[in-house]
Amino acid sequence: MYEKVMIGEQIIDGRKHTYYLLEKNLTYGIEIAAEDYEKYICSQVYFTENKMFANQLCNKICQGTVTVIGLEDVIDDIVA
Repeated sequence: MYEKVMIGEQIIDGRKHTYYLLEKNLTYGIEIAAEDYEKYICSQVYFTENKMFANQLCNKICQGTVTVIGLEDVIDDIVA
């Protein structure tokens, strides 16, 4: 089981993207969910045990309008 807190929403190319901070077994991550032509797509990435870092990064990702497709690449670049 995991906890999920909504951080924000953005409209990108006419589609609503919702950004969540995730917590599972004291590991934190980000989920982006998007409505895409009558279907629902999402991506989850767990990447840290530091909740403050995960929260700050989730806010930046939301403000930067990262999409579902780019989430893993953006996080890989930041935490690498």
